[in-house]
Order: sequence, then structure tokens, then C-alpha cells
Amino acid sequence: MLVSPQGLIILVVSAGIAGLVHLVYPFLHLPHRLFGIGIILVVTGMIADAVRQHARLFFIPVWVLGWLVMSAGAWQRWGWLVGLGSLLALFVLAFLLAGIVFAAEKKHWEQAQAAFQLARETFEMGDIDATWGHLQRSLSLPSVMPMDSAMYEHHRQLARFLAEVIGEIPPALQLHFKKLDDVFAHAQAGERIQNPVEAQQLLQLLQHLLATKGDLHSLGIVTSTAAEDKQALVQQLLANKKSSLPPPPPDQIL
Repeated sequence: MLVSPQGLIILVVSAGIAGLVHLVYPFLHLPHRLFGIGIILVVTGMIADAVRQHARLFFIPVWVLGWLVMSAGAWQRWGWLVGLGSLLALFVLAFLLAGIVFAAEKKHWEQAQAAFQLARETFEMGDIDATWGHLQRSLSLPSVMPMDSAMYEHHRQLARFLAEVIGEIPPALQLHFKKLDDVFAHAQAGERIQNPVEAQQLLQLLQHLLATKGDLHSLGIVTSTAAEDKQALVQQLLANKKSSLPPPPPDQIL
């Protein structure tokens, strides 16, 4: 998705704040309107990312766009040297953040593998509550760390084991588990995903089932094995306002 709903919300909020700043600008003694608007975008964008709303415009975080606007304002107000320094500061900050996130994701990936092994062991012992706890920690979809074949295979096995833990599932869910398995198989083989939107929805389905401990009723559909419309599961899941879906996973798998 080029523009996330969160990104549009952040733009609207930022526009409202910027409008208020514009009205009271003569009384604030700000150095430059454009510089002030950039600061607003940076702050609101960072707050959105801090609460995991992932505000994006054309795959670019809103706070990064705000920093670019702020740099343009600094260029106009104080000259090219200050503007260039602001851009360099953005690259340094992005590099540092990427390094921190990469280290955290690498550690989480190692923990996810151990958690999946524990999930298998506790399931064999009949401890279902512990199994779900370990399964929820087995999901690892990084945003900075590149996914390799081992990670794709890990998530294929995770989805298969999840279906085993859930037990009897309706044909619609079986169909989408099969599609999810194919998504990871194609990604592992380095092939381009033909339907990235559907793949994104299938990953949301996997996240949702893990978060709800396989609660099929939370999907908002009839979970009977006689379900006729086998293609409607994901669409109904996303349209169900009662479900509290996690934010979409990273796009790198797509």
C-alpha cells in the first residue's frame, strides 16, 4: 500500500496543527512557516511509529518526510549549509535507528526459533496454554533485517503447526492456510509474489490467529465445515470491526 490509513490520519492531524500554527504565527515569532510544519510532521510521525501505527506515505515514514520539509525550511531561512547539515543529520539518525532495529530483530529471530521448539515440546506434553504462549513468540517478521530461506521455512512450519494446534478447521481456513504455505514457498524460492495484497492479508490472518490463540469465532464467520464461500474468509476477517487486528507486517516478504 502506497499510503497507509495511519499515514493519512497523521497528515490530517498535522495539517490541523499546522493550520493553528499559521493562525497564531505572528505571535509565536517562529523562524519560518515551512520549518515549523516540518517539525510538526516529525513529531506526529514519530509518535505514530512509537505506538506502532506505522504512518507511511509512498513507503516513506511520515516523520522522514517531515524532516525533509524541515530541512527545506532551514535551507530557506538560514542558507544551504544549515539545510545540508539537517539532511546529513537525517541520514545519521536513520542509520542509527536502522542499526538498533536490526540488532533487536536479530535477537528476536533467535528467540523465535527457540520459542517454536518449546511450542512443539509443550504441545507433545499436552500443555496447550504454554504452547500458545510459545507460539505467539515464534512469529518474527522483521522490517529491517532481511528474511532468508531459514526464516521463510520457519514461518511455513509455524503456519502448519498452528493448523495442527487449532485442530478441526473449516474448509475456508484450510484453503487459506494452503495459500499461506504457497506464499512462503514462493518467497523462499526467490519468486515474485503474484498477488501481494492477498499475501499481506494472509499474513494478517496468521497474526490474528496467533494473537487470539486460534479463536475461530473471532473471525466473524460461521466456522462450520459446510461453509460454501471458501474465498470470503480473509475479506470477512478484515471487514469485521469487532476484531482487533495487529498492524500489517513488513512488505519485504512481498
